[in-house]
Amino acid sequence: MNLLISVFMAVLCTAMCAEMPLPFTRELVVSSPMMSGSDVTIAQNLLIRDSSVDYGLSCDGVYGDDSAKATFAFQQAHSLTETGVLDSATANLLLELHSNDQYKDTGFTAASMGYLYKLHIPVHYNRSIGRCGLIIVLCASFMLFSLMFPHRNNRHPL
Repeated sequence: MNLLISVFMAVLCTAMCAEMPLPFTRELVVSSPMMSGSDVTIAQNLLIRDSSVDYGLSCDGVYGDDSAKATFAFQQAHSLTETGVLDSATANLLLELHSNDQYKDTGFTAASMGYLYKLHIPVHYNRSIGRCGLIIVLCASFMLFSLMFPHRNNRHPL
């Protein structure tokens, strides 16, 4: 039973991550009531970074007319379908262009800093992708634990 639940959770997590690029979990559209949340705030912050959005978009966490106009301008400038809806294609390009934290290795050696080792851990430019991977790893760990200890409640005394 635990195995079945773990497999279901892993498949569900993978499917959820496939539709919209993380951190987005839904398309953003002007609606009533207006859409709000951290995904809207992230979209607004990324749109503000683009040179095609040349007017004062406020980062208020509400996807209204100004957000739709900014999304439309971004789509128009980057040859996407101009709808004003933050869809998968728009979100992917927005993340690709503006979510990189611009980290650059300075080139110092470990010895110059008094260390023995210098580790390089590559991360995806979209840091939110790690969340989906973490969920899948946790599901796989739970599944492995369930297989290793199938009768946890029936422990034998030593």
